[in-house]
Amino acid sequence: MNDTVQIETKISFDYLTDFLLSDYHERRNHTSLGVYGEQYAKRLLLDSGYLALKGNLTPFSGDLRTIDTQTFTETHVEVKTAYCSATGGYSFCLKKQGKTDICHSDYAILICIDRYLNHYVYCIHCNLIKNQSLKIPTHPNNYAGKYAPFLVRQNINFDDTRKVAALW
Repeated sequence: MNDTVQIETKISFDYLTDFLLSDYHERRNHTSLGVYGEQYAKRLLLDSGYLALKGNLTPFSGDLRTIDTQTFTETHVEVKTAYCSATGGYSFCLKKQGKTDICHSDYAILICIDRYLNHYVYCIHCNLIKNQSLKIPTHPNNYAGKYAPFLVRQNINFDDTRKVAALW
């Protein structure tokens, strides 16, 4: 029974991925890309051992609210998604007036989607981001800039992110 549920979830998530990314490609609809990114981040957080809930139930609370299932620590996460530009880089608008501003969240999850639809995720403490926007000028595997240490290699772990941030 459990295997069936997992297979159905996988199929529905793959369908959602195909639908939202195809909608983005057809219309260049950033809302579709944003919704897809939030769903992807939510799934990644669940796989990493966090309970992930829709966060923007109250104003200025981020896209997702997470609860660590071991410590019951709550964090607010803003998710930003960017598709590879023609020059091979990724641009994120992080500080907009209103509820999509990352300064209302604890962490920013930045999702880079390359031309082959591979996903690369950065998890950065929002206190470390000072600029209005963030650019990753190269493919995430080749990026060696300021935020390179925050590339998630396996699962998201907010404790690890805090440790890396403390070294700054």
